[in-house]
Amino acid sequence: MGTGKRVKEVRILLKLKQKEMASQMKISSAYLCGVESGIKQANASVIFTLLNKYNVNSQWLAGGTGEIFLEKNNCVYIKSIYVAENSQEYNYPMPKYLIEEKLKTQSDKLIIYEARTNNMSPTIDKGDIVLIDMSDDNTEKEGMYLFKREDKKFIKRLVLIPEKHLVNDNQNLVYGSILLDSSISCIGRVVWFSRKI
Repeated sequence: MGTGKRVKEVRILLKLKQKEMASQMKISSAYLCGVESGIKQANASVIFTLLNKYNVNSQWLAGGTGEIFLEKNNCVYIKSIYVAENSQEYNYPMPKYLIEEKLKTQSDKLIIYEARTNNMSPTIDKGDIVLIDMSDDNTEKEGMYLFKREDKKFIKRLVLIPEKHLVNDNQNLVYGSILLDSSISCIGRVVWFSRKI
């Protein structure tokens, strides 16, 4: 049984019609039909919804092993920012209490980013795993954010005075701040990071 058949089995067990489930998942009925019939692949959004909203067991969804539903799902799955860019990177499990109680946000508004440089060291080092809240992209308040210019993504600290500009925390870098202009878009605010000791 392929993933599409398992998606259909979940829908039947939940006693949902295709149109109802598609609406809940914010996808078209035609797309859900294509996934269930095996014509289309389930995208990351479909998989995260099955795991997070319906508590489907990720091992069962991927390979048919284990229980279909987890009785109490203690984790949520956060998308990597690279999901669309690199099919090898999928999602990261995070403790549900950390998202709901400590960060007080919704998991579908969060993405994982791996720091690629030491420009924010000592705060964030190259290789650190950073959690970004995409619902907080307000560049009217200072803080650390993930930005994008063309295809390049980078973390910088937003400073408002004397004018909006982006700076590094790493004082050893020779280049200074850059003005925040229309060529730079804000993806979201840094809310948490993890570092290997």
